[in-house]
Amino acid sequence: MLFHNIPDFHKEIFVMTVQKTPVKIPVKKWVQYIILSICLAAVVTWNYTPEMRQESDYPFINALLWLFYSLNGYGLLSTIAALAILALLIKTDQHRKQKQRKLPGLGIFLAILFGFGNVCGLWMYYDDIIPFGRGIKLFCTGIFQAIGYAVLFAIAEYWILFLFDHMMEHPEKPHNRFRFAAEHPYITGYIIIMVCWLPWILAYYPASADNDVFWQLDTVTGYLPRSNHHPYFASLVLGWFVLLGHHLGSDNLGLFLFVFIRDLLMAGIYVLAAKLIRQAKLPKALYWAAIFFYAVTPVWGAYAKHAFKDTFGAAIFCLYIITLIVLIRRIHEGQDSLRYYIYNGAAGCFAALMRNNFIYCIVPAVILLIPFFIKHKTRIYKAVTLMVLISVYFMFNFYIFNFGGVARGSKMEARSIPLQQMARTIRDHQDELSSEEIQELGEFVTADQAAVYDPLVSDPVKSNMPENASEYSDAEFYRVWLKYFTRYPVSYVEAGIGLSSGYYAITPKRDYDAGNWNSNMCIWDWLGANAVPSDNFHFSYTQSTEFLRQLLDKWGDLWGQIPLLSITYTIAVYTWLILILGLWVFKKKFRSYLIPVTSMILLILTCMASPVNDCFRYYAPAAASFPALLSLSGFAWNGDNKNG
Repeated sequence: MLFHNIPDFHKEIFVMTVQKTPVKIPVKKWVQYIILSICLAAVVTWNYTPEMRQESDYPFINALLWLFYSLNGYGLLSTIAALAILALLIKTDQHRKQKQRKLPGLGIFLAILFGFGNVCGLWMYYDDIIPFGRGIKLFCTGIFQAIGYAVLFAIAEYWILFLFDHMMEHPEKPHNRFRFAAEHPYITGYIIIMVCWLPWILAYYPASADNDVFWQLDTVTGYLPRSNHHPYFASLVLGWFVLLGHHLGSDNLGLFLFVFIRDLLMAGIYVLAAKLIRQAKLPKALYWAAIFFYAVTPVWGAYAKHAFKDTFGAAIFCLYIITLIVLIRRIHEGQDSLRYYIYNGAAGCFAALMRNNFIYCIVPAVILLIPFFIKHKTRIYKAVTLMVLISVYFMFNFYIFNFGGVARGSKMEARSIPLQQMARTIRDHQDELSSEEIQELGEFVTADQAAVYDPLVSDPVKSNMPENASEYSDAEFYRVWLKYFTRYPVSYVEAGIGLSSGYYAITPKRDYDAGNWNSNMCIWDWLGANAVPSDNFHFSYTQSTEFLRQLLDKWGDLWGQIPLLSITYTIAVYTWLILILGLWVFKKKFRSYLIPVTSMILLILTCMASPVNDCFRYYAPAAASFPALLSLSGFAWNGDNKNG
């Protein structure tokens, strides 16, 4: 009777945390637990910028002083952290022995990878260096911290993998607390999302718009030269709506129609993502958690009122992941009618046309599908239909580049990290370089560029490129790049981590203006441009909704400070959850379901190679697609791919 009203999904966790079972722990084990918990608490509360207020003539004494100022062990929070870690260590060790479970080798590798990645990211965030290659003191500190974070990640990984298994082994019993929601979950979910987005959409009528939006509009209308820097197809879609409003006598109306119709479609896509969770027979609580994730988390409402390409791009990539999962599932069931190939091919083509980097995630997925098609004897015309639809992306780009007068995007976009590495090398080692070497590097990166080098964003370096830099071939560029990499590997690694760490390291939230207003969440609230011509259009907010705009803007900020809820703003959390889910699928030998996971990992890699670190608008497609990806655990467990 004690658990009568508790769903099966929660029973074991409830028993483990509430039921009192006396457990005898030897004194030696207690000592080990306590020492380890103190070390782990020291790792998570470390002070990376200690102020050395005392100095000694003895290096060893100075090292102890540095350690004294680096530790943050005094205070209530550090004590609570140590006690919480102590309880977690005890519970994990006992559960592991009781259930006879252990972390797979690949899981240990992921933990070590997280440990070193997180430590390097934190050191770059606070001190603009990595602790390795900087002397024995920092090296030992880095190893200590990396091991600590690896242990904490391994514990979290252990419980997440257990939770996946537990969900599958103990399905939730059906219960209908709200009749309409139970009978019409998809309609209810759609209504919830739109109701939560409407305050953002109406308060910011016609929409918020930053420099990129005006750049897109100006390239379509001829105010600026036509360019595929922002995908030209995405610019056309936006431009058609705005020009429609212009002809109707209201630029505001055109921009609003684009945003509102787009949001109606987006809400439907996100409900489909949540629907996969129900179809995978995962707990209904996860379905509603996904709905409220899209509806309530401020970033999705804030993006819903913004007119840039990234909002729609995130939703269309999510649709691509949905159709890919459904296609694989239908093939396993022997119900792969032609329409599922059309859905996936069309979604993939549309996604790639909305964001240039998506093609690097979609084409590899198509290649990985080929052996899967062969194994399941897929009809050739179905596979060809999918590939032809994907190829429309290439045909469209071929046409606009060769006959439409549209300039290709600069190849310097793909050189963001190498350019940053060369700029950092000049900045840090200019005194060591000869005049000939500075001249050689100066063909691509000059001393002036090194002076404006920003670890978080490559725009300052790219914006000051020598005029003839783009004329050099890739072979010549990478020859010079490789030459100095072999001489200054630490500077190269630091530059690479500085431009990518936010996608895999759990670092503090950055300021609004970090990374040219691109870093972290950056929920734009302005309507205008300060870097491109904007005289072509006349948009304006309604003054009567100014209070609501400020209220929503500050609500978005507040969410990022609320414990637990703020984790939805932490990019790296999604990255590691995706990797752990991939590990679970791999461990269960459901290999076909690794194809969507691979697409997501490739998307994250394109973010890491992007011009901005810790940029959620680049990463939004991965975060938006995560609920759909979660369904893989249910589909795999339910026998879609028992033979791998």
